[in-house]
Amino acid sequence: AWRSRLIAQTETIRAYSQGSLQVYRASGVVERKQWLDGQPNACPYCLALDGQIVGLEENFEGGIDGPALHPGCRCSIRGIVAGAK
Repeated sequence: AWRSRLIAQTETIRAYSQGSLQVYRASGVVERKQWLDGQPNACPYCLALDGQIVGLEENFEGGIDGPALHPGCRCSIRGIVAGAK
């Protein structure tokens, strides 16, 4: 049961991130993306990415375009529209 939940959580995060990226691209107004973590007890890799902003078509450090970074990852991304800080 634990392993099944871990896999489901990881794949849900991955699917949500990939879906978000598709919507951001289709919108025509999102030009950057930001890695969001802020979770208690986050792993050091996710903490290092927290707040990092890259271009919409760029990868975050480590060559990944968005979460899930590892099994059990709880991170997300947000789109940043053109002209926003």
